Amino acid sequence: MATTFVGNRESNVPDGFGSVTHKYTYPEKMKLKPGAKDHDFILNQVLTRAQEAFSQVSQRFDAWEDVDRSLCAYVAPETLKDEDNAGDKTNSIVIPTSYANMETVLTYMTKAFLGDNIFRYLPVGPEDDIGAKLMELLVQRQMMQSHAGLRLHTQWRDSFAYGFGVVAPVWTEHYAVRNRTEDQGFLSLVSGLWRSTGTQDTSERTLIREGNELINIRPYRTLADPNVSIEDIQKGEFFGWSDNDNFTNLTGRDQVNGGDLFNVKYLDQLGGGQSAFSVYHDEDSKSFSSSRSPVGTITRPFDIIYMYINIIPEEWGLGKETNPEKWMFGVAGDSVVIKAEPAGLDHGLYPVGACAPDSDGYSSSPISRMELINPMQKVVDFVINSHIANVRKAVNDMLIVDPMLVNVDDLNNPEPGKIIRLRKRGWGRGVSDVVKQLNISDITKGNINDAAFLMNMIQETTGGADILKGVIQGGERTSATEASTANRNALSRLEKTAQIISMQSMQQIGYIVAKQTQQLMTQDTFVRLAGRYRDDLAATYGGEFAQIRPEDINIDLDVEVSDGSMPGGESPEAWVQLMQMVNQDPILKQGIDSVKVFKHIARNLGAKNVEQFTVKKAAVQSDEDVARQVELGNLVKEGTSV
Repeated sequence: MATTFVGNRESNVPDGFGSVTHKYTYPEKMKLKPGAKDHDFILNQVLTRAQEAFSQVSQRFDAWEDVDRSLCAYVAPETLKDEDNAGDKTNSIVIPTSYANMETVLTYMTKAFLGDNIFRYLPVGPEDDIGAKLMELLVQRQMMQSHAGLRLHTQWRDSFAYGFGVVAPVWTEHYAVRNRTEDQGFLSLVSGLWRSTGTQDTSERTLIREGNELINIRPYRTLADPNVSIEDIQKGEFFGWSDNDNFTNLTGRDQVNGGDLFNVKYLDQLGGGQSAFSVYHDEDSKSFSSSRSPVGTITRPFDIIYMYINIIPEEWGLGKETNPEKWMFGVAGDSVVIKAEPAGLDHGLYPVGACAPDSDGYSSSPISRMELINPMQKVVDFVINSHIANVRKAVNDMLIVDPMLVNVDDLNNPEPGKIIRLRKRGWGRGVSDVVKQLNISDITKGNINDAAFLMNMIQETTGGADILKGVIQGGERTSATEASTANRNALSRLEKTAQIISMQSMQQIGYIVAKQTQQLMTQDTFVRLAGRYRDDLAATYGGEFAQIRPEDINIDLDVEVSDGSMPGGESPEAWVQLMQMVNQDPILKQGIDSVKVFKHIARNLGAKNVEQFTVKKAAVQSDEDVARQVELGNLVKEGTSV
C-alpha cells in the first residue's frame, strides 16, 4: 500500500491501481482513474470539505449521545455486571420523561402537517389554476406511494433530539417485469386479411411508477458547510453526507451495467472501505463511534461520501463554464471517486431540506430542545433512583445481632415461617435483647415531589403540557370552558414551532418536489379527484379521475405555507354559535356562505374529506339547450329505451 496525503489526513491507495485499467467514460474527458492527477484533485477537494464539516459536527456527538440515552428507558449494562446489584436493576433506570414530551410534540406535528395534502400549491396567475391543483394531487400521490409521512416524522424527531433534521427529495423510477400475451400471425397478400397463427407470451421490463421519494440523512452523518446556519444550507458552498453500501449494490449501479457510477471495478482491490467521516451505532451503549467498523465483513461494506458542491467548472477542469454550477460527487472508502456529474436540476438548489425549530439563526448545529432539558432529565433520574435505593434499604432487614446468643445460620435463612434457635448460653434469658432492628430514616421522602417539580419544568420547556397528553390538572370541577381555554393556550406554543418548521423545511421541500416533477416526469399519470379541489376538477374532467400529462403541470406555482394549526385548535362551540347567528340573521345570511362555514367546522372537528358529504346539484338548462343536446344524442327523453 502506498500512502498519499489528501487534505490534512492520510488516504491508503492500493499500488495495484496503477497496473490495472478498466474502461470508463469520464465527464469532460477527464482522467479520473484512481491515482491520476485529475482524480486526486477531485478526491482532495471532496475530502477537505468533508473534514471541515466533520470537525464541526463531531463536537456535538457527546451531547447527542446523552440525548439518545435520555430518550430510552433502559438499564445500563454495567449494572448487570455489578455483583452488589445482581438481580436488581433499579439503580440505573432512565425515567422516560424526555421521551413522553417528545412524543407529545411529535403528535402535534403529525396532526398539523400530515393531513389531506402534505404540500399545497397556489397558482401564480389565472392560467396556472388547473395546473396547480393537478400538481397538488400528483405530489400527494407520490408522497403516499413513498411513505413520505414516515420520513418527515423522522426529520422532526431529529430536529427535536439533535437540533436539526434533514431530508433529501430524490426522483426515483420503479421497474417491474410484466408478462403479456401477443397474437401471432401474418397479413395475407391474397385476401388482404390478418390471419392468426396463435399467441405468444412475452415479458418486458416496464416503468410502473416514477416520482419523488424523501430520504432521511442522519445528523451524525451530515457534512454541511459550517460557515452557514443549518436552515440556510442553500447558501453554503457544499452539502454532503456519508452513507453505507456494499460492493454488490455498487456494482449494480456501475457504468458498465447502465448505472450512474464509475470506477466501481477498482473497489474490488480494496475489499472494503471505511470512511473516517462515518459513524456506527452501538446498540449496547446507545452511542455512536467513528472508530468502530460496520457489522459484518462478508458483504464487503463501503462508506460512501456524497457531496453537492457549488463549483466553477473551468477551475475544476470540468468544462469551460465560468458561472457557478452545482455538481454531485461521490467518494468510496475515502480513496476512489465514483461519481462526478452536474446536479442538472432546474430549480438550481441543493435537493435537501433542513429544519431546526430551536435554532438561533446562526449556528450550523444548534442546541436541541431535548438537549436543553437533558440536565433536568438526569436530575429526575437521580432523585427517583436514589429514593428507590433508600426504599430497598428500608424493606430489607438490617439487624443488630449478638452472635454469641443467636444461631446466625438460622437468621440468614430467607424462608418464611422459620425457627431461629438461641445458642445454649442464651437459654432461659429471654429473646428481647438478642436481635434488634436498625432504625433507618428516609432522607429521600421529598424526592418524589422534587421529581414532579422537575417534570413540570420539563413540560413547560418543551411545550408538552399535560392537557395535550389528555391529562387535566386541577380539581374535579374543572369546567369545559376552562379545559378548552387551557388546551388552546397549550396548542398555541406548538403552533409557533410548526410555523417555523413550515417556513424552514416544508415550503422548501414542497418547491423542490414540484420542480423535480415538472422536469423529470415522463409518463402520463392518473389521479383520483378528491379533497378540496374535487368539484372544480370534476367539472373540468367530467369524472372521478384525471389523466395528468407532463405538459399539464408545466406552470408557475407557489407553495402554500402552513400556519401550523391542527384540527381541534379552534373552538367548535364558538363556530356553531356563529353559524346559528348567520342562519337567524337575514343580512348575515346574504353575505356569509353557510356551506363553507359548515365545512370549516367539520374540518376543525377532524373530518378528512368534507366534500364526500356534499350533494351534487342537477344542472338547470334552457329548453333550447336541452333540445340541442337531444339532437346531438347527448340526452334522451325519459322512458326512451337505449
